[in-house]
Amino acid sequence: MAKSFKVNSSIFYAPKLTTNDKIIYIYLCGIAKDNKAMVSRREIAKRCSIAKQSAINSLVRLEKYDFIKTNKNKVQGIYRTGLLHLTNTYTIVRPDFKYSDMAENKIKAVVKSGELNLRQYDGIRRKCDDKKGV
Repeated sequence: MAKSFKVNSSIFYAPKLTTNDKIIYIYLCGIAKDNKAMVSRREIAKRCSIAKQSAINSLVRLEKYDFIKTNKNKVQGIYRTGLLHLTNTYTIVRPDFKYSDMAENKIKAVVKSGELNLRQYDGIRRKCDDKKGV
């Protein structure tokens, strides 16, 4: 039986994220327990069917835009640094309406260009406020 899980919908409105970023975020949400996913970058790349370097780039972007926080787990070992890097713990951050201001600015730009009138803008704004619970 398939496991269900929640994904913050703001991931789909984040303007700077790629498809790989979104797939990785959804994967991390799916394997997370208490908003924490402990998995290697190699495993993420394998499960999401992308190259390891692409996965690393996506994880950096997800952290940059505050969708995840990365904690590097290290233990004593026989590596050059004296530490053996095992895996990372990714904390899923669920930014509520983080991109609503960006969306509002985009709508204002469309209104300014004349493609959307102020009445339509007010209707969209009211719907957003209803979803926020304002």
